[in-house]
Amino acid sequence: MKNRFLSFTLACSFVLLFLTDPFTPQKIRVLVITGGHGFEHASFYDVFNAIQNISYDTLMQPQANALIASPEVNRFDVLVFYDMVDSLLPTQQQAYINLLNKGKSFYIIRWYHIKTGGSLLKSSEDNIIPDL
Repeated sequence: MKNRFLSFTLACSFVLLFLTDPFTPQKIRVLVITGGHGFEHASFYDVFNAIQNISYDTLMQPQANALIASPEVNRFDVLVFYDMVDSLLPTQQQAYINLLNKGKSFYIIRWYHIKTGGSLLKSSEDNIIPDL
């Protein structure tokens, strides 16, 4: 478990550091979405707290899916998913597809069994890329 968390920490730090430009004064706005499983909150959020060029908000499921289906999602540059959800409303499914089609950045740490547009998205550990 600790090796897995360390791998997650390193991967997340690398991706978020890669997305940040130290010469850009505006911080990247990140929404961190959790829910559906337990985790070590302090060490998880320490990863985000350590990155100076981002600001982040947190939201748990199912509230996150409601926000994603609303125009409020446009406040964020990147959506980081560390959640497990087994169902979405049709409007929420379409919202995910629309965001992907617009090029919204998703960083999926764990996303479990969501049926979207005829495709099954499984946990990131399964390395399955959806056909949207």
